[in-house]
Amino acid sequence: MISFTKTSESRHGFRIRAIFQIELHKKDMELLNNIQAFFQVIGFRISTKNNCMALKARSLDDLQVIIAHFDKT
Repeated sequence: MISFTKTSESRHGFRIRAIFQIELHKKDMELLNNIQAFFQVIGFRISTKNNCMALKARSLDDLQVIIAHFDKT
C-alpha cells in the first residue's frame, strides 16, 4: 500500500510512504503476533469496524526485512 499525506514539510507538498499491512479477524490475533515476531518488526495493530486487527510496517528498516524474506521465496 502507498500512503500520501499532505504536508508543508515537503517541497512537493506531500509525504509518500510505503506500507506493508496484514489484516485479519480479531480471533486471529495470535497469528498476527507470530508474524510480527517472525519478521521482528515493530508495527502496530489497530481495531477496525469489522472486528479486524492489522499489523502494519512502515519504517524502511522493517520493510527491507519483509521484502528480503519474499525475495528468497
